[in-house]
Amino acid sequence: MRRIALLGSSGGNLHRLGGADPAQLIRSIQDQLARTDLELAAACFVSADGSLDSLTTNSTGTLWTLDQNAPRIVATGLLTEMNGLARTADRAIADAIDRGEIDGLILVSADPSDINTATVATAAARGLPVVGSGGSSVAAANALGARLVAASGTTGTTNHTRAIGYAAGFAREWGLRYRAADLPRTPHEWWRKYDPRPILVDALPAVLAVSFVIGLLRYLPADAQHRYTALLQPLILIVVAFTASARTSNVGQAGMLAGVLAGVMSAHSGLLGALIGGYLAGFLADLLVTAPLRRNWPATTANILGSGIAGVVAGAIVYLGLQRPGAALNSWLNHILSLGLAHAGWLIGGLLGAAMWTIMMRGFYHSLILPLMVVEFSERGLSFLAAVDMSALVAVSAGLALANVLLPQRTGDRGAARHTLTVNLAFGTFVEGSVPYLRRNHSAKAVAVVAATAGAVIIGAGAGYGVTYIPIPALPLVGDHWQCLALGAACAAAVALLGSLLINGLDRIRTPVPPAGPVSAG
Repeated sequence: MRRIALLGSSGGNLHRLGGADPAQLIRSIQDQLARTDLELAAACFVSADGSLDSLTTNSTGTLWTLDQNAPRIVATGLLTEMNGLARTADRAIADAIDRGEIDGLILVSADPSDINTATVATAAARGLPVVGSGGSSVAAANALGARLVAASGTTGTTNHTRAIGYAAGFAREWGLRYRAADLPRTPHEWWRKYDPRPILVDALPAVLAVSFVIGLLRYLPADAQHRYTALLQPLILIVVAFTASARTSNVGQAGMLAGVLAGVMSAHSGLLGALIGGYLAGFLADLLVTAPLRRNWPATTANILGSGIAGVVAGAIVYLGLQRPGAALNSWLNHILSLGLAHAGWLIGGLLGAAMWTIMMRGFYHSLILPLMVVEFSERGLSFLAAVDMSALVAVSAGLALANVLLPQRTGDRGAARHTLTVNLAFGTFVEGSVPYLRRNHSAKAVAVVAATAGAVIIGAGAGYGVTYIPIPALPLVGDHWQCLALGAACAAAVALLGSLLINGLDRIRTPVPPAGPVSAG
């Protein structure tokens, strides 16, 4: 395995483009070198606390090297002192080159005219291939006679795309096989990479925030409500496209930016259009970053192609080919749900409520319920499933927890139940806090199912739509048909509370709880 040395600094422009995070910069390079069977064997990197374009006599910095194949801080102090230590480290790397222990050199905004003179001059004398970025650094290395096989400026690049350029340069020089992004090879790998469920779950926090604001817009005048809703609603699908591209792309920020552009152009193409736009953006970003870099194009150009052109092309494909069918599919799904709630809402709500605790306790909640919520949010900003979730899970959990605060089965239950109750009421989450109680008491689980069914029947009958992961009292404030939302949540909590109090009371009669006496010393 060929061994590579890294010389560099956080630079001027580079400081704003990833140079301020040396650990991430070095790890990105290690990852890409490993893909072409190369090893980063040595590093000497000076990270200044600010851009090198605006130094003062009091500027400070940090010297980074490699220790057991991991980035490590050697010293921190005045930048002049760090530069002195870097010269010593640079001479050590030059000696390693003389001994034949280093096969190639990476320059990242390095200083071949001063701090890194010894290593660059030695590499030039021995004819080692050199790759690098940073115009001044590359020019100074060229003046010393370095054999540059790949060089680029810094503007418009990221740590990730620069690392791809370095690895591609070495692979081209030595005839090595290199893939910056591996395509899936089996149906299982394709599904694992493009499975929409984790993408929708990852997008959910931003989707919920947007939906919560949309729910609050009801308190504005009608014209302002419509205007701001039209502004916010497309953000949901933009977030989905961004998340799809970010999860499936292997070129870091370039893939994320491509996802944003594709999302803006797919925002009126339904959830299916947003997902496909994000997938295409991620795929094209990988292609348009790695292919130019393999051909020794500048990293700046590759980044423009991968982040800009990839996103616009992906968005245009969706806009021209999927806008109408994607939007129609979203509208059709929403119409089917609205029709079902209008004719048998109580039945739909009841069946869903009865199943919620089983779905959650068997681990299907995040892969089944949450993605379906995003489908609803993307169409109308609010969700029937979210309203049922708040009633059947969160409100029921709060009722169970309150019962265990008032009349615990075990003396140690009260503290945990108090925490669960607080989080349920204030944040609309942590229903898992009630699961241990339900697992050890089948009667309590039956109470939870009955309470969840009762609350969901009310919400289904009233066609309530809401937002989840919010304080329980806020549910009727931001949802549609607030009366059924408030009544459904209250009913679910009350049934859970009264049923659990009865179960705990009967259990204490059969098995009295021992008093918590004083702890004896010794």
